[in-house]
Amino acid sequence: MSTVGAATTSINPDAGFLNAYRHPHTKMEALVDNGDGGAYAEIARDPLMSHLSGFDSPFYFGNQAEYRLSRPLWGWLIFLASLGQQSWTFGAMFALEWLSIAFLAYMVTRKTWWGLLVLVLPGVISAVTTLTPEPFGMALALTGWFPLLGLVRETYLLFPLAAFIKTRERRYLIPFVIYGGWQAIVYLRGARGWPNGLLEAPGHGFLNAVSHWVAQDWAAFVLLVVLGLLALRRYPLEAGLFWCLAALSRTQSWLHYLDLGRVLLPLEVLGVLVAGTILHERAFQPKARLH
Repeated sequence: MSTVGAATTSINPDAGFLNAYRHPHTKMEALVDNGDGGAYAEIARDPLMSHLSGFDSPFYFGNQAEYRLSRPLWGWLIFLASLGQQSWTFGAMFALEWLSIAFLAYMVTRKTWWGLLVLVLPGVISAVTTLTPEPFGMALALTGWFPLLGLVRETYLLFPLAAFIKTRERRYLIPFVIYGGWQAIVYLRGARGWPNGLLEAPGHGFLNAVSHWVAQDWAAFVLLVVLGLLALRRYPLEAGLFWCLAALSRTQSWLHYLDLGRVLLPLEVLGVLVAGTILHERAFQPKARLH
């Protein structure tokens, strides 16, 4: 691989996310080196969890193998898309990211063309910059196909939880069984390590972070509040559960608008769905004739 000077000088080589990518050689490696994308690249590099040492890095969050491996589906897709070739990993990640965004846009625009607004949501922008699976998971949720949602991101289990609360149908418990089973497999493989303080007291993370915000963070927060309140109008249970998640989210999730947008992408997308539907209905509402 050719060395890209910008990639190695703009990133502290001792601050990388995972051992395998602490010294980025390409722009694509540099893109994921200091973010969650590196974890998915590591899963794609070793989908059978043969060598967990790749997660044993003290330079970022420390050993978080169990936590990172609890979200394996994106890494498996990267492995399949790259045909198991490590040199193709980052190209596969980039292609899958944009395919997922296109899939999400399609799912939203089926109801209204205003759904194209999802392309500029902070959560989508954040996923592009770190090559993470939130757009894919959100698109999967909108299809109503829930079984593997927990393997994309455990917080997306709130969708089948809402469906079970509303319908009491046992099939909506299947995602929890699959997620729990996979967690058991990860543990039995010897993976250990979850971050401390993933959740905090209600409002604590927000109050700790707000004093550090700049204009972009405030703008993204206002957008989130507007979309989140709109989502409550037509998806009260789903939006309510994600508002609870927002209240409990840790300080780190609230510090930067891109991180917050990615965690709460479901609120943003549901809000766009409602806003788009309202705008569409008003645009095509018959106008009263003047006499």
